[in-house]
Amino acid sequence: MKKVKLISLILFSLFFIISVNAEEFICLPYPNPFNPDARLTVNIAEDSEYKITVMNLLGEEVKQLHTGYLGKGKHEFQIEMGEFSSGVYFINMQGRSGLQIIKINLLK
Repeated sequence: MKKVKLISLILFSLFFIISVNAEEFICLPYPNPFNPDARLTVNIAEDSEYKITVMNLLGEEVKQLHTGYLGKGKHEFQIEMGEFSSGVYFINMQGRSGLQIIKINLLK
């Protein structure tokens, strides 16, 4: 029983995702963990204004990937983190009616 809980905790910590009313978009970072660059693929279900940022563990915005209009469909963004130290960061994507936060790991 304890092994199952530990494995569940490890999987949760590896693939941490929070979604609130985020049916309008899906974010997928690859690779994760990464060093020092990753690609973020975003599938948008409806045209709208979107903000995509990278935050540190304190919730501070450390990098802005996009702010503004995105049309329906697939979009790709490059996450360049060469100037940052190794650690856990979060991609925060906000749409008109939804929010998605995804954990990413920078390994150097």
